[in-house]
Amino acid sequence: MSLRLHPLFMSWSQRLLTALLLGVLAFAIFGPIANMLLWAVTEVWYFPHKLPLEYGFSFWERVFRPQGNAMESLLNSILIALLTVLASLAVSIPAGYALGKGRLPWRSLFLLLFCCRRRFQPWRCTPISRGFSTASD
Repeated sequence: MSLRLHPLFMSWSQRLLTALLLGVLAFAIFGPIANMLLWAVTEVWYFPHKLPLEYGFSFWERVFRPQGNAMESLLNSILIALLTVLASLAVSIPAGYALGKGRLPWRSLFLLLFCCRRRFQPWRCTPISRGFSTASD
């Protein structure tokens, strides 16, 4: 680490800018999480009030009661996620092996498209991946 970047050798304006940027980053990360946690226990919250009027867990009780089907929905979500991962691996592993080891026609074009997609932002490759737009669109 260079001595110029060490906090002891920074000017007060650099320290202030660093503290401001770290504060904005912390707010961007922890602000939504704190908001979600606050709304998770809110029972009554009307507009002019800064904080909820009543806190509680009645909505959580309603979700997790047997008629709520929350656990069944959670298990379905986990099952769908696992099946999606397995299907993706079943397609991508043989395709990657074939592109890496095999002699396929137009292999270099596929590798170029893959590298283009990985290298550039998605909006830069939209004509390649989505087709060119016409004037009638």
